[in-house]
Amino acid sequence: MRYSELMSSLDSVVPKPAKDDPEPELWTPYEANDGEGALCGLFLIPQSWCIAANRTNVKIPGLKLYRIAFEFYRLPDSGVIKFSARIRAVGDFVARIQSLADNLECPTAQRSGVRRQTYSVAVWPLGTIPQATDYEGMAASIRNFLANPLPKFSEFVARTPAALTGPS
Repeated sequence: MRYSELMSSLDSVVPKPAKDDPEPELWTPYEANDGEGALCGLFLIPQSWCIAANRTNVKIPGLKLYRIAFEFYRLPDSGVIKFSARIRAVGDFVARIQSLADNLECPTAQRSGVRRQTYSVAVWPLGTIPQATDYEGMAASIRNFLANPLPKFSEFVARTPAALTGPS
């Protein structure tokens, strides 16, 4: 899978504004890791998460810049596409983010990662893209999901910056 091809199809993603939010959040794809398997995907971040408390310099693919970000990936056997909130597994913020996801009853993921350095806090399935080279279809799925997000997803995005910086 060539996530770099998908990244070039997206540039940045600005979902349509909601009725009560005239200023939509800008989503930036910032890293593409081609291939299949753990930490292979397209990493995106909402602008509100680009804060000092979310910065890191740990050399983990996908999370080189941030402690938590979203990973878009396609399962090679089924073609199922997913949007995952992937987090570094180290730091005092981990329990706060996990508690936020649990309290919001976000869809959970199988806890796996690269040497347990990262894991998915929550995963939202977006559908199925049968062809691994359908980058426009995948880009459209990302845009559609961000333009029409599930309420719990929107709340997770909105409350994460406070969970990164706030008390336990």
